[in-house]
Amino acid sequence: MIAIQTRVSDCESLAAHQYDDGKSSITSLAERIQGICGPEITKARLAFHVPLNDPDLDSDEFKRIVGIVEQERKGRGR
Repeated sequence: MIAIQTRVSDCESLAAHQYDDGKSSITSLAERIQGICGPEITKARLAFHVPLNDPDLDSDEFKRIVGIVEQERKGRGR
């Protein structure tokens, strides 16, 4: 199960690194990352037997991605 969650986190971190141009808002970048990593997120939810369309889970995932983007920008000094 840890490997499944690691794939999601890796996808989100790589996407934040790759697609952050420093000009996009954190919100729009987080939405983009959520879309890019959607297949991995879906696989993880299926593996953990949680609903695919749960607004609370979507919100939590979005907040986690925002944190990843903020960390990425902090690391780059943006």
